[in-house]
Amino acid sequence: PELSSPRFETSPDGKHLLVKDVAGGGDLIDLDTKKVQTVSHELLNLQYSADGKTILGNRKDATISFYTDKEMLQAGRVLRLKGQFWLMKLSPDGKKIATTNENGAVQVWDAQTGALLKTTPGRFGLVNSLSFSPDGSKILAGYNEHVAKFIELGSQEADEVTTQFLSEADKEKS
Repeated sequence: PELSSPRFETSPDGKHLLVKDVAGGGDLIDLDTKKVQTVSHELLNLQYSADGKTILGNRKDATISFYTDKEMLQAGRVLRLKGQFWLMKLSPDGKKIATTNENGAVQVWDAQTGALLKTTPGRFGLVNSLSFSPDGSKILAGYNEHVAKFIELGSQEADEVTTQFLSEADKEKS
């Protein structure tokens, strides 16, 4: 899937803005000084860790780079995962990374080792968004057509609950 518009994320302290552009680069903007630092790697996503100390960027080659907020131009630790993915989300405690591929499968990885912890099959097409619950025990995967899948991480099985949300316009059509 191609990114059709820029993505934005503010730091947890509200002092910085991450801008992921359509061309694959990204900028870190200090909102007080207006200083801009640019990441020129071909990145699919940029994301802050929950504590705001680390920025993650994932590339098409299934690598995730961990950047420090002040040194965004230099990648620190690099984690290589198996397979390809286009969307990622770091758990609130920083111990797990959820990814999804073009088939809609959701994978959960150990953020330190890159070991695959869990996978759930894709049944509803492309995942548009991923989010962890505040305690990191569940993942919400949002799909096209107003479908959301809740994935329970505490179980070895692919425990999931699927819900379809309908807009007011969709409700009137049915």
